[in-house]
Amino acid sequence: MRVRDGFVGLIATAVAATAAQGAVIRVGSGGDVATIQAGIDAAQATPENDQLRVRAGTWNENLLVSGADLGGTLEITGGWNASWTDRDPDPASTVIDGGGAGRAFEAGFVSAGALVLRGLSFEGGRAQSGSSGGARGAGLFVLAFDVPVAVENCLFRLNEVQASNGISGAGAAGGYVIVGGTASLSIDGLVASNNSTTLNDTIGAVVGAGFGIVSQGSATVTVAHARFEANTMAGPGQQRGAGLALEASSSSTISMADSVFVGNHGSGMTNGAALAASLSDDGSIDLRRLVASENRRDASDPSEQMYVRCFAPGDCSVRISDSLIADGGTGIMIDSPSGVIDLVNVTSTAHSQLGISGQVFPPGVGSLDNSIAWANAGGDVLLFGSGITQQANLIGVDPRFVSPASGNYRPGADSPARDAGTATPSGGLSTLALGGEPRLAGSAPDQGAYELGEIFVDGFESGDTLAWSLSVP
Repeated sequence: MRVRDGFVGLIATAVAATAAQGAVIRVGSGGDVATIQAGIDAAQATPENDQLRVRAGTWNENLLVSGADLGGTLEITGGWNASWTDRDPDPASTVIDGGGAGRAFEAGFVSAGALVLRGLSFEGGRAQSGSSGGARGAGLFVLAFDVPVAVENCLFRLNEVQASNGISGAGAAGGYVIVGGTASLSIDGLVASNNSTTLNDTIGAVVGAGFGIVSQGSATVTVAHARFEANTMAGPGQQRGAGLALEASSSSTISMADSVFVGNHGSGMTNGAALAASLSDDGSIDLRRLVASENRRDASDPSEQMYVRCFAPGDCSVRISDSLIADGGTGIMIDSPSGVIDLVNVTSTAHSQLGISGQVFPPGVGSLDNSIAWANAGGDVLLFGSGITQQANLIGVDPRFVSPASGNYRPGADSPARDAGTATPSGGLSTLALGGEPRLAGSAPDQGAYELGEIFVDGFESGDTLAWSLSVP
């Protein structure tokens, strides 16, 4: 499976450039070391920036970064050929297989240096009760403070968490990353698929199956071009975020864009079968241009695909914009006893239960603007509380999607959503819509996740040739 092979922004670019100036350690037959672990140990033994070039293939190892100091920048890149002069960017070409014996990769506490992982597949990892750091992060476990961490073009699949102690909970079988202090986490190009988290106890919570990210202090997290698919979780009590679980506290920030959630589910009632976001203090989360579809156990499951909550006390904030949530139990559930929750240009449709639901009571505030909720069997919008406002939405009115039967929820040329939004939503107007098109293409922004634009004014978008005009409009 191929995912994006670009640099992960300014942080990763700076880290990679610095690493390139240090030592290159060739990993594999005929290289400097025979195993990845030997390369990590050699890199940590020297106070310089090191690049581990790992030959393509399957590596049956349980990698461990020991100690808080990485000895500079530690960059591990997969896909290299036999001469270490060229590389295949496909992460599936370089597999780190934990073999069910432990985590595939663990960096339990890092507070000096920098870590870069690029073009690698983490598989067969296992974490259980009694594992260092708890029953979390079977494929990848990283705890970092005051250092940059970058994950680029990596694949996490077929990792497993099995926990028997419900007091400490369980979660995030694919990967679990905690960043605190002034640390940064930059992710660009991530696939988490077919990872499973199971809690075998009568109590306790399961948080995450595909991936989990926790930001604390003043840490910053950016995630782009990620896919979470067919991850599963099971347990006796609360289950949150089968695809992805996010937590932001203190003054930390998480931003995520251009990502997809499909076919993730829990074993029972689940808060956020696709994504669960929990915030406290002054933490903030910004979610843009996301697609969530068919994240539930079965057709009768009422669990919501996205779940967002701001906890008291504090002024936490979350914004979901330019996103499509379709074909699930419930679309989005919000809960804000404190802080701010804004939904802008969201489309929620084709759910067996509710499209958008939740509650916002003072001092919490929230808004629903420029959004579409349609064809949700249990009701399109059900929001409680005096803290929420709504404007310029298309609720319970046929938006005339191009082809909902085939999953095309773009508005057709004759859609009442065209140019019907407000340019001043409470949560602010985005620059780009879900398809990457400019958000303000007409006289006013469209309602919903997409922006049709004036180019399709004659019905070309619908594919109905009878609707096309013979002249340029």
